[in-house]
Amino acid sequence: MKVKSADFNIFDTTAKASMQTKQRRALLGGSFDPVHLGHLVMAQDALEQMQLDAVHFIPAARSPFKEEVALESDEHRVAMLRLALDGRKGFECDLGDIEAGGISYSVETAERFRRRFPQDEIFWIIGADHIGTLLKWHEPERLASMVTFLCLERPGYNFNASSLPSWVLWRKVSAHTMDFSSTDVRQRIKKQLPVDLFLPASVHNYIRQHSLYL
Repeated sequence: MKVKSADFNIFDTTAKASMQTKQRRALLGGSFDPVHLGHLVMAQDALEQMQLDAVHFIPAARSPFKEEVALESDEHRVAMLRLALDGRKGFECDLGDIEAGGISYSVETAERFRRRFPQDEIFWIIGADHIGTLLKWHEPERLASMVTFLCLERPGYNFNASSLPSWVLWRKVSAHTMDFSSTDVRQRIKKQLPVDLFLPASVHNYIRQHSLYL
């Protein structure tokens, strides 16, 4: 089922870009299936260290690097993301990729934000474990012309800037170590192992209420 912002009234992004003050915005894309504390800590590290005005969480309709679709519906993934971001200053939810449908390409997401906020500085949050695949992304040079990449440290991954071409602009962000993924959370749920230490309480309660990932 295709999600529209009106269905949930959760298009939690700024309606209009300020024409007076240049903003610093970072984009964080993903399946968020489910969103977990690692996502939030990553975003908070970037928000503080780069003095960002906003981090936009952008749930993908379908990742170009994953053949399978998300395990849970758009409705559930978005509802969990809303709960996780509720009341957190500087964190916003954007449903543009889900509304567009199909494969969610980062370059198209960046173009959408560049059109909405032409005067703002746009960053793209990426983990050190994914920086090596950057040149395999869809139209990476065009994407790099619109954003500066924020490379967050990850355990076991050494970021080597010399491997990137000169047209990639990047900044390194020291990140708190939380070495687990949404896949780990889903597997623990299937095994009926505790996941309350991996998730915001509101998301944990939602998963239990709706019997997700079983």
